[in-house]
Amino acid sequence: MLELRGDGYPRGRFEGRAPRYLVDGEPLPDVTWADWDARGRLLVALRGGVLEIRGERGRVHARYAFEDFTPDPRPAPAAATRW
Repeated sequence: MLELRGDGYPRGRFEGRAPRYLVDGEPLPDVTWADWDARGRLLVALRGGVLEIRGERGRVHARYAFEDFTPDPRPAPAAATRW
């Protein structure tokens, strides 16, 4: 079972909050977001710009590091500017 616990609003955390994720009661250190995919794998975002796909017993199947990417902001397309 995946559980999200909120620990209030300490300074320096994600959007002012300090989320904690646990799987079957065991904490997931450094995880800022987590959810299950349709295949039952655990998807996690870690502090520092790393995404992981985890399987049974937390085994990492894939790891994607984005900490060295530089954002390239662009204006929204016209379709995104209206309802």
